[in-house]
Amino acid sequence: MKKFKFRLAKVLEHRATLTAEFRRELMFKNRELQEAEEKLGELLESVAGNTLASDTQMSSDLVELAGMYTQRLKREIDAQRFAIVDAREAVEVAQNDYIEAKKEERVLVTLEERQRAEYMAIVAKHEQSALDELVTQRAGRIINAQKKALNVMEFEHRDPSKDHH
Repeated sequence: MKKFKFRLAKVLEHRATLTAEFRRELMFKNRELQEAEEKLGELLESVAGNTLASDTQMSSDLVELAGMYTQRLKREIDAQRFAIVDAREAVEVAQNDYIEAKKEERVLVTLEERQRAEYMAIVAKHEQSALDELVTQRAGRIINAQKKALNVMEFEHRDPSKDHH
């Protein structure tokens, strides 16, 4: 009997490649999200480190400069929060793509497993049929040998006087 060959093996291989690509994309998007969150944390630390103590004496120029710096940090923080929202949406899209690709791959893997099991059942049935045939042939030879032995014994023990020749 022929060796098992899954007819959709190339499709399965392609699906597995796509799944791996979607997985890499998801990992990349997760890393971008993580970096965006880290940057936000750094910006928030910068704002916290930029607050002036109430007893600090500074010129009006320095106060204005510190205020401008704080305003710029706040704009960057707002922009970073939007970047995080976008990154989370990108992660969600990548995750959905990966999940869908994994499902499609799993369907083909399940189909292959089912077809392989059916093939193995057919092979087992053919093997059992072949074994049954061998047993039947052997039993037939044994019966024939026993019949010949009985015929020989009957021939040897027959009464020659009853022959009508």
